[in-house]
Amino acid sequence: MQEKIIAIGILICLIAANFITLSVTSMKMYSLTITKGKTGLNNKNKRLSEITLIGNGKIIYVDDDAEPGGNGSKERPYNRIQDAINAASNGDTIYVYSGKYYENVILKKSVSLIGEDKYTTIIDGNGKGIVIWIKVSHVNVSGFTVTGSKAGEWPTSYYGIQVLSQQWYEPPLPKRLTNIHISNCTIEDNEVGLRLYTTSNSSVKNCEIKDNDHSFLVYESSHNITVTNCYIHHGGDGIHCWGFKGYIDGKYRNNFCSNISITYCNISYNHCEGIYIENCKNVKIHCNNIHDNGYVGIDVRSSSHVNARFNWWGDTVWQDFFYFLGNKKFFKVRFSYFFPWRMVPVQEAGIKN
Repeated sequence: MQEKIIAIGILICLIAANFITLSVTSMKMYSLTITKGKTGLNNKNKRLSEITLIGNGKIIYVDDDAEPGGNGSKERPYNRIQDAINAASNGDTIYVYSGKYYENVILKKSVSLIGEDKYTTIIDGNGKGIVIWIKVSHVNVSGFTVTGSKAGEWPTSYYGIQVLSQQWYEPPLPKRLTNIHISNCTIEDNEVGLRLYTTSNSSVKNCEIKDNDHSFLVYESSHNITVTNCYIHHGGDGIHCWGFKGYIDGKYRNNFCSNISITYCNISYNHCEGIYIENCKNVKIHCNNIHDNGYVGIDVRSSSHVNARFNWWGDTVWQDFFYFLGNKKFFKVRFSYFFPWRMVPVQEAGIKN
């Protein structure tokens, strides 16, 4: 009898923990004063929300309405984003005024690429390939709608935003990229919305990723990745974390992903899994709304230390919201990793439009 009372007491404590309010770390804000005379937006403060600029370099301006032959100043901005990138040095900030830019942007310099407004500052790949390709470390991208990548066949898939030093099948193997921060963007209508490949110490926050064939891929030995306050919906799948394990050039490699944090996101109405995890270690999935996905909420395979507590799975019962293959240990300790779950949705999860 005493053992039963103790067991019931432990269960009550676990359920009560479900209602603990978790704090969100405040984020530092930086601001610039921007003047765009011909549209009447004179001396209007433009806030660079939740982003730390790469360095103290110069600010280069881009305006799709500008005449060709600009020099990047406020008075004579460039009219193409790629021209501004080509003229920039490491540590510079490229500020892009609202407009529609039909470009396939390649970032080979460590810069901050900042849009005036994510709803009205649009980079459209126009069906010609990767929209934004980040090939170096220490890059910030914020304030854009990213759309219109070309549909291609594997392995030459096309992405809204790709973080990869080079195509993986081009020798030598791609080098690791670090400190990539993507925020306040809408990534929509691409073959793949966003891919991080062999990437470390990087973050994706306050983004809406929607209506892509595949939403968000974290691949191949990516470590220390933070995803927070994102709305990922109506894609082929939600977040797909996968580490390669096998032979490359005759050598066995275990390129697992590790230390991935997914918090305060709304991951819903995707055709397959909400979250797929394979060959990963130390994955924290807390305080998310993961519901109404076509296959399952979360599929974990051949992974360890996946902690998915305090999530809303679309209902107060748990049976059909996660799925395990390839690691029998999860069956023995599943409640330690997934219980307690939320009894009501997380109000703070996902960006608010």
